[in-house]
Amino acid sequence: MAIYTPRGLKIRLGMNHAFALMARLYPKVDAFKVLKTTEGLESIPGMLAFIVGVTSFYSGFDPYEIGLYTLIASVAGTAITTFGIFIVPGLPKLGTLYSYISGFGILLILLAVYGFVSVG
Repeated sequence: MAIYTPRGLKIRLGMNHAFALMARLYPKVDAFKVLKTTEGLESIPGMLAFIVGVTSFYSGFDPYEIGLYTLIASVAGTAITTFGIFIVPGLPKLGTLYSYISGFGILLILLAVYGFVSVG
């Protein structure tokens, strides 16, 4: 049986195995923090795409450039997550912060409105 993170991300490990691994970290880190960090690592591609999208809108790039740069950021974030190349300090913490506020769609709506106002 799999377990789920607080936002519903499915962890495909057995419940006993997953909590046994988390119990090894217990005095320093509790299970909730481990699961939230897992969500943060999973949301890195979306976070990078959002940051690049906002920066592209602010810089006034053409629509095809905004799409291309956002695609490149998303692919780079997927590669970072897949291969575990966390060379940028603080990237997992930024991903965890992004996972706290991104689940309701508010950031997507704000980005769409900002893009419409700034680029058209």
